[in-house]
Amino acid sequence: MTGGAEVGDTVSVDTISYADSPQGTHTLAYQWSFSATEDGTYADISGATDEDYITDAAGFYKVEVTATGLVTGTVESDPSECVTA
Repeated sequence: MTGGAEVGDTVSVDTISYADSPQGTHTLAYQWSFSATEDGTYADISGATDEDYITDAAGFYKVEVTATGLVTGTVESDPSECVTA
């Protein structure tokens, strides 16, 4: 995940890599989540299902990416901190 140092910045999925290059159709789905503390409970952000998310509160953000189709699986990013300007 990249970006998001301050509230109002955009955080984005950085790079999705595969052990083997897929040669067919697959779909990636995104779900952003938020916690007030790095080790806290992360709650899904309603409607935050795009590759990018504009932060709207100080705290910590994660994104979960789920692949379906020829490639399947789910990965979750490390938390990224966002502070007030």
